[in-house]
Amino acid sequence: MIIEQAKGVLAQQGKLSMDVAFARLRHYARGNNQRLTEVARRVIDTDFASEVLTPRVGGAYRRSRRSRGAG
Repeated sequence: MIIEQAKGVLAQQGKLSMDVAFARLRHYARGNNQRLTEVARRVIDTDFASEVLTPRVGGAYRRSRRSRGAG
């Protein structure tokens, strides 16, 4: 439920589809070694959505799958 709410916040604030909003949420959580539900809670309870929606240049959030050793 909390993840669905966070997806809605991200979708609305970022003018994104729900699928893209979830991808951003998941990517942020994975890239920053945080639990998805904890990131979702911060999006709901604070002004954290802008942090999730803004890609970091050179940071963990911008790493590609290839650089993380997918396989």
